Formats: sequence, C-alpha cells, structure tokens
Amino acid sequence: MASLAWSTVVGKDQKIWTLHGTCIRYQLKTLVPMLQRRRQLHWQLLH
Repeated sequence: MASLAWSTVVGKDQKIWTLHGTCIRYQLKTLVPMLQRRRQLHWQLLH
C-alpha cells in the first residue's frame, strides 16, 4: 500500500512539475525577447 501511495504522490508531483516547466518555458519565451529589446535600447542610448 505504501508504494501505491508513494506512486500517486510522485505522479501528482510530476504533473505539478511539468506544469511548472511549461510555465517557466512560456515565461522565458516572453521574457527573453523583452530583455533583448531592452538591451538593444540600452545600447542605442549608450552609443
């Protein structure tokens, strides 16, 4: 029984982690271009 309970806990954990991973990936997809734009603006201001 313990192994069954453990597997369900691990399964829930994995689901949470995959959700977390997709969230992070989505944030990176939106964040990286933003940062790159900001860096370009920064360079334009500096030079």
